[in-house]
Amino acid sequence: MTLKVPTYVEIIGELYSAVQASASGPLYSDLVWHAGDSLPSQVDLDAAILTAVKLLQRKVVNDYRSVKLYGGYTHPHVYPITDVTTGLNGTFVVDSDATIEFPAAAAFIVTGSTGNDGAWTVSSSSYDGGTTKTTLTVTGTIPDATVDGSTVVYIPWNSAPVDIQNLNAIITLILAGAITTDVEWHDFINISHMMTSTQLVTLAGGLGVFAQTCYAVSWVHKNAIDALTTVAAVDAYDYTTSWPA
Repeated sequence: MTLKVPTYVEIIGELYSAVQASASGPLYSDLVWHAGDSLPSQVDLDAAILTAVKLLQRKVVNDYRSVKLYGGYTHPHVYPITDVTTGLNGTFVVDSDATIEFPAAAAFIVTGSTGNDGAWTVSSSSYDGGTTKTTLTVTGTIPDATVDGSTVVYIPWNSAPVDIQNLNAIITLILAGAITTDVEWHDFINISHMMTSTQLVTLAGGLGVFAQTCYAVSWVHKNAIDALTTVAAVDAYDYTTSWPA
């Protein structure tokens, strides 16, 4: 048997409904402020309940913001195309070992090409240590043999304050010359990526803007909640809008 513990919202909601149904009944008569012996007026009780519901809704906004910050930011990784094989199950070739970013069934886009722009799905990917290139075999048909454009894959990253601080610390070491090689960095689902200094700086900038935007949106929502005048309006308020994708 599972014991369901009511939330503060449920408790306050039931209290509010009961008091509204019988403002002069036994429930209302038994309510006293712990600060004194006098009974609260209906106006005071309504105001207290409204304030409590607003505070709880503000906390919901903060929780929603935390969800957005942890894994809500997707950053594009761009790989210039260095070779193309046309036809069914054709291939795109890119520099470096990109097999982690392009596993089987992964979706990516090609942009800036003569005739291959659009969405593609990876059938398989393989890395050649001799040429230091990754070959991406796709499920569809590649129409154009022109070698140009780039593959772009979007990777989810943590953008919580501690993650941004850690990333900025690494960038500080890179700028100081203490780190001169690629750096291993883990994304939101803990997949390891070897990142160049340029990629890390770009990622840090994107994470910072995303996090600041999330905080700004949360402030707008909380200000809007504070301005509401009824419990029903607070309960109906949609705090899921305007967040960055």
